[in-house]
Amino acid sequence: MKTVIAIDTLIERDDSIHYLELMLHMFPEAEIYTLVHCQGKIGGNIESHKIHSTFLSHMVKSKTDFRSKLWLVPGAIKQLAIPSDVEQIVVISCGYIHRLATSEKIKRINYFYRYNFTEDILGLFVRKLFAPFLAKWIGQDIPGNNFYCSQSIKKFYPYAGEVLPPVVRTDDFPLFEAQATIENQITIMLDENDVTTEEKLKPLFANHNLSLIRVNPMKCDGDFAAALKVSSAFIDLRQQDLPYKCLQAFAAGRPVMAIENDFSREFLTTSGALFIKSKNDIANALPSFLNFKNNVDSKFLRREALKYNGRIFKSRVGRFLTFEV
Repeated sequence: MKTVIAIDTLIERDDSIHYLELMLHMFPEAEIYTLVHCQGKIGGNIESHKIHSTFLSHMVKSKTDFRSKLWLVPGAIKQLAIPSDVEQIVVISCGYIHRLATSEKIKRINYFYRYNFTEDILGLFVRKLFAPFLAKWIGQDIPGNNFYCSQSIKKFYPYAGEVLPPVVRTDDFPLFEAQATIENQITIMLDENDVTTEEKLKPLFANHNLSLIRVNPMKCDGDFAAALKVSSAFIDLRQQDLPYKCLQAFAAGRPVMAIENDFSREFLTTSGALFIKSKNDIANALPSFLNFKNNVDSKFLRREALKYNGRIFKSRVGRFLTFEV
């Protein structure tokens, strides 16, 4: 069946790209419809698909640019006309492209992974100005069947639907056996352009006789897996929604330290994760974490990660859409 996938933006490799790659694995021939496509910034297999975008692609070069042009989103969405021969569509949204109009004949699912709308409307005055429009934008019914990546997201939307946690790919993350030679090595992940935090952490780690292995979040899973193999734990100091990398660390049997939010509390067991309020708390939390990581059951962590497998996800999506197994 001819299938298309709609996603808010293709500006950078953020959380949405994980969901897009997941859907493309299920629908490998699908074309992509998006509000903004910054060519070359996404890379991988995604760029090999046919991508349809709007006039915003000529105006937007970053997430900041996109936020400043939110008032153009309703008009841009109307520019995305879904062909009449399309039989089914997957809509991946954080509060924008779910308003995409589609024929009643098209099978459709909407997968909500964030709620960005009010967050992206910067400034209290502007938020109040947008309030009537926002209520209309979010409150109107939409076609299709709705899924939410987490309970934390579902509460923001008025549409009936069910929680469907995403798939965590663990193929590159077998259960790495603990080795005495890696006890003092820890893999850490920061925002891509954060250089000051790493410099602050080096003397802190040195004082605890620890070696720091930094992994770029934009790199492939193979690089991350290689780092975990020679590390005894993983510290993620990024402000993320879905703690995807932490779950991959669980799959490898590695305990984690992560920023506390609704998502990390929902997806990560306290038997394998130590939470901090912000990256500024790491100095105080590190001694506790070093003791904590030595008392974790690696096999239990792997079982926790394997709960997010493709079989469950595909079976529930398959109730509404047709795809090749």
